[in-house]
Amino acid sequence: ITIAISFQAVNVFFMPQLTSYFISTYGTLGTFLLLGAVTLNAFPAALALRSPPWVHTKSFKEPVS
Repeated sequence: ITIAISFQAVNVFFMPQLTSYFISTYGTLGTFLLLGAVTLNAFPAALALRSPPWVHTKSFKEPVS
């Protein structure tokens, strides 16, 4: 979870410069296309982030008699 939060902080500084560069180079439609591609490529990495096993709590249920 800490890694995901730190990537959000980096994203705040990184995306405006990237967007500005894309707009000046590729125009508005190209920018939307490229930002969509960047977002879709980051999605599988976000899915791979899991909580460590010691965070999961085991719940014990009493047997019904």
